[in-house]
Amino acid sequence: MVEPTGTYVPANIARLGHHDRQSRPPRQEIITDFDRTLSKYCHDGELVPTSYGIFESDPELTETAKSMLISLRNKYYPIELDNNLTENEKTPYMLEWWELAHEVIIECGIQKHTLERTVKECHLVLRYSF
Repeated sequence: MVEPTGTYVPANIARLGHHDRQSRPPRQEIITDFDRTLSKYCHDGELVPTSYGIFESDPELTETAKSMLISLRNKYYPIELDNNLTENEKTPYMLEWWELAHEVIIECGIQKHTLERTVKECHLVLRYSF
């Protein structure tokens, strides 16, 4: 199986970002994708991380922070996939997961250059269309 190298951005998605950058000043943009609406689940037979899943392998995060993120995923991911719960029942849990994971990441004080490197090296693969 071929392992993806770096973040893959389809040409149609890259063009959107290029157009935006021409029409406004540069700024940092962060796209999160808990439910894989934008990113693939699997690419060339390899599991692709979610947007927050990339932080679990970030060298700048402490082992404690990584452990906390994994614990949060282990708690909330089964809720996300539970077919016995309605979307309305799941939503408060998903919001709580996002808030807690976000707090863990912020507490680590990740620098912009580190975040950029992590995203480039994370093997995230975006869908061709959504």
